[in-house]
Amino acid sequence: MPVIGIDLGTTSLCAAVYDDELFHPLAVRTAEYPFIHSNRPYEAIQDPELMVSQIISWCDQLIEQYPDITAIGLTGQMHGMIYLNQDGDAISPLYTWQDQTGAQPEQTDMTYSQRLENQTGLVIPPGYGLATVYAHQRQGRIPENAAAICTVADYCVMKLCGRPAPLVHITQAASLGAMDLLTSDFKRQDLLNADVPLELLPEVTAEPVFAGTYRNIPVAVAIGDNQASFAGTVESAAGSILVNYGTGSQVSIWSEQPLDQPPLEVRPYLDGHYLLVGAALCGGRASAALAGFFTEVLQMAEVHQHALYPAMDQLLCASPYPDHPLQVDTRFSGTRDDEHQTGSITGITLDNFTPAHLMWGVLDGMVHE
Repeated sequence: MPVIGIDLGTTSLCAAVYDDELFHPLAVRTAEYPFIHSNRPYEAIQDPELMVSQIISWCDQLIEQYPDITAIGLTGQMHGMIYLNQDGDAISPLYTWQDQTGAQPEQTDMTYSQRLENQTGLVIPPGYGLATVYAHQRQGRIPENAAAICTVADYCVMKLCGRPAPLVHITQAASLGAMDLLTSDFKRQDLLNADVPLELLPEVTAEPVFAGTYRNIPVAVAIGDNQASFAGTVESAAGSILVNYGTGSQVSIWSEQPLDQPPLEVRPYLDGHYLLVGAALCGGRASAALAGFFTEVLQMAEVHQHALYPAMDQLLCASPYPDHPLQVDTRFSGTRDDEHQTGSITGITLDNFTPAHLMWGVLDGMVHE
């Protein structure tokens, strides 16, 4: 029974046809996806319409190639949000999980996110959708005709199904912040205390239901990419630990109860269960930053390199782990608790200040974090 699986990631989009009887993908489509330039340097925004149009185009191609598709499932980057009008159309860019609007200071020493915590008692870090909404509310930047918010994967489900309003699975809804995991609803009174417009909150479901159909094929509600990676990877949820590297990175473990184990975050999972998650903002992004650094060095020398990652892999394979490695702290994007935290490189000598040492150091730093 072939199905289409879709992932709207931070740096790339993917669609695949998978047959659960053959246990392997029949077709795969991928494309890198850029950020939009913003005059506000702290913003990290993307164009949801371009993302959705690419996904719909792929779906049409794959359905033509495999007409016996039985369902379409989606996942995607969490925490970010889009403003929608009453017709269900996007009226803003996607403010991604990397957006730092909530980390900006207001007229006091506190950031918007810190002020929101003071008013609600809830920790909603910068990059979480409701921290961004709160900052926009304080700045007078919420679009006048905004009727709802949702994640980009939810928006893709809406456009596939022709829905005028989002239906958001709790795994995605909780990533916006202020979720009561026991009632599967937002902590509305707390948000009201901070004048967060409750009318923007989307409808939430804790069940993995179908949101509608596309070309008569059932389309499921989107689930969070952290939860999707866990469900699709581990053989048995209980007793398994998943380490996942995307743009960020996560260490996830299944739990039957919503255990309070700081600094781990409790996230909703499937079937009424939970994940305890340690999340780093700079996972694979640390490696991408290093590749960007090497690219600028090559540009400085007026040398053009088409495929930098394969060249980096080749050098690593030819370079054994060093006796005197560099110590690289890869918290280049800060942390959920401290957006001002920075990375560092220490232990530099004349002998180990080399590209290979730096690559090994970044890999060590990613694992250590």
